[in-house]
Amino acid sequence: MPQEALGHVQVALAQTGHWLRNLGRVPDGFQAPPVAREPYLETMASGFGELRAVRHSARLSRTPVAWTFPSMPPGSSLPQWRGDRA
Repeated sequence: MPQEALGHVQVALAQTGHWLRNLGRVPDGFQAPPVAREPYLETMASGFGELRAVRHSARLSRTPVAWTFPSMPPGSSLPQWRGDRA
């Protein structure tokens, strides 16, 4: 798909929340059985120890989505752009 066909989207958090609330509720939704969370979680090493988080929602066959750098405590790296290798 050409880059031009992808376009650009801007959304407002408040408007998205309003839209979601207007979708309504599922009857007896709180009585629904719990959802298995394991398929949606991933575990990785970070500067804080083992980190367990929700996987990225995108699933692309040619360009797998991944977090390049883990969460790190402030001050763990020099204040420079990743491309600046002095």
